[in-house]
Amino acid sequence: MTYFYRTLQGLLFRRDSATEGMRARVFTTNYDPISELALEKVGLDYEDGFAGRLKPQFDIGNYGTVRYMRSLHYATSRESPTVDLHKLHGSITWKRALTGLEFDGDMSTIRSIQSVLDANPISRFAGGISGKSVADLEAEIARWTPASHEDFDVAYDQLAIVNPSSAKYSSTVLEQAYYDQLRILSNELERTNSSMFVLGFSFEDVHIRDLIIRGLDTNPTLSVYIFAYDAAAETRLRALLSPEIRRNRNVRVVAPTTRKVRGVEKVYPWDVTNFTRLVLQPNVTVGSTS
Repeated sequence: MTYFYRTLQGLLFRRDSATEGMRARVFTTNYDPISELALEKVGLDYEDGFAGRLKPQFDIGNYGTVRYMRSLHYATSRESPTVDLHKLHGSITWKRALTGLEFDGDMSTIRSIQSVLDANPISRFAGGISGKSVADLEAEIARWTPASHEDFDVAYDQLAIVNPSSAKYSSTVLEQAYYDQLRILSNELERTNSSMFVLGFSFEDVHIRDLIIRGLDTNPTLSVYIFAYDAAAETRLRALLSPEIRRNRNVRVVAPTTRKVRGVEKVYPWDVTNFTRLVLQPNVTVGSTS
């Protein structure tokens, strides 16, 4: 992700801030803080919806702040490249509080959950959680002792994430933040001549998929490029979005690319690294790709 954000920073620096602005929006459904860590490593300004020092609070109005870099010796300034980071399904660095959503930079909520699991060996997921369905995990939780179940529920309820279940949109503390961010996504999709690049999103989330399809069908100046990780993903995405019959023909599902390496065809899946190297990088010269 460091490579991606460093390249994005270079692209933003090349923009004419007077006409286009030096801002990009990143929407993710991931819970992890990898984007925040990469942005801070790169030194790229970003807004994540939180403001404050000791107990940062989430407020949708914190997005859109414009920063300027000003010379210490001369009266010159220019807009600073900025990323608005929208975590649509919450984050493991968020926690519920009486006043709304608080930033939990040291992940104390996750640590509380871990301490409950450590204190109740029976509550540990047998064999880990990789590859298990939500139903499997719920069945394991149902076998816990009443005490461990209650302790886990209390700890887990403080974690501000949208759970992958049929009732995931009824999380009251997240409801406003979730729909406010969806509204921003909708506004961006309706903006004239806007472009959207999609990586790693399955489009199985009906709320977000319907929002993007509505933007495609109502905004003829919108362009959406969806980079399929592999051939199976390409087939599934085409079935979900039907790009050939969209009324404005403004969505493209991009198949994994192939390159000849020493005379042998090699398939490059569309992950973040390959997207950055093959799509973004040719348009800007940046430093190290670490």
